[in-house]
Amino acid sequence: MNVTVEGGPSTNPDRPTVRTPPLPDTQGARSERRSEGSEPRQGDRPVPRGRPVRFLLPLPISADHGLSVLLFGFAVEGATEVYQFLVRGNLVQGPLGYYSTLATTIFGFYLMFLGLREWHAFHPKPTRRKLAFPKRPWPWFGLALWIGGSGMTAALSFALGGGGTGAAPFWIAWPVGGVVVLAFGSFFFGLRKEAQLLGSPSANALGWAAFTWSLGVATVAGLVVGDLAVRLLTEFVTNWVALIASVGPIVVAMSPLFVTYALMIGAFVPGLRKPRDGNR
Repeated sequence: MNVTVEGGPSTNPDRPTVRTPPLPDTQGARSERRSEGSEPRQGDRPVPRGRPVRFLLPLPISADHGLSVLLFGFAVEGATEVYQFLVRGNLVQGPLGYYSTLATTIFGFYLMFLGLREWHAFHPKPTRRKLAFPKRPWPWFGLALWIGGSGMTAALSFALGGGGTGAAPFWIAWPVGGVVVLAFGSFFFGLRKEAQLLGSPSANALGWAAFTWSLGVATVAGLVVGDLAVRLLTEFVTNWVALIASVGPIVVAMSPLFVTYALMIGAFVPGLRKPRDGNR
C-alpha cells in the first residue's frame, strides 16, 4: 500500500496515511485584520512631523504661493533696508529701532527661505547624471567672486585713502572683503537664475541688474567688515553684547541693498501672472 503524508509519498509502506491540516494563511489573516481598521505597521506610513516643525516648515501648497511668500520676504527685507538707510546716522543710538531692524532682517530671510523651498518643491533643481567615479568640478565661479571681490575691496580702500579705520591690516581686510562679496554675489546670482526660469526678458534683465548692484554694495560692506575683522573676532569670543553694537556700521553699509530687493520684486512679479501647467 502506497501511503502518503503531507509533502509527498511515504518511505514506509506499512504506515497509514496521515494528513495534517493546512496552516492558516497568516499573510491573508494579517491583511484581513488590517482591512478591518487595525493600525498598520510603523513602516507602512510616514512618521508624522512634530507640531513645531510643521509650524516653522509648513507643507508646500503651490508654486504661486511659494512665489508670493518669496516676494513678501523681499518686501520685508527691502523696507528694513530703506529704514536703515534713512536713519543711518544714528541707527545704533536708538536701541529699539536697531534691534527691531535686526529682527525684521531675520524674519525677511526666513520668508525668502520658505518661498524658495516651496518654489523648488514644484520646480526642482536639475540634477546631474551620477557617475561611478564622479569628478568634483572646481568652483570657478566662487573663486572668481572671491578674487574679484578682494580686488574690488583693495581698489575701494585705495580710493578712500587707506580705507575705513584701518584697524585690521590689508592682508586680512581685503580677503575678508572678498568673502563678503562671495556671499552676497552667490546669493543674488542664485536668485537671478530663478528669475531667469520665468522666461521673461524683463525678469532676466532685472535679475542681472540686481546682481550687479549687490556686488557694489557688497564691496562697500566688505571693506567695513574687513577693517573691523579683528575687533569683531575678539568681541565674538569675549563680549557678544558689544559685538551686536559693533555690527552697526556693517548694517548701514548693507542698507543700499533695498535697490536690489526692489529689482528682484520687479523680476519675480511677472511669474504670478504667467500661467503654469498644473503647478499653480
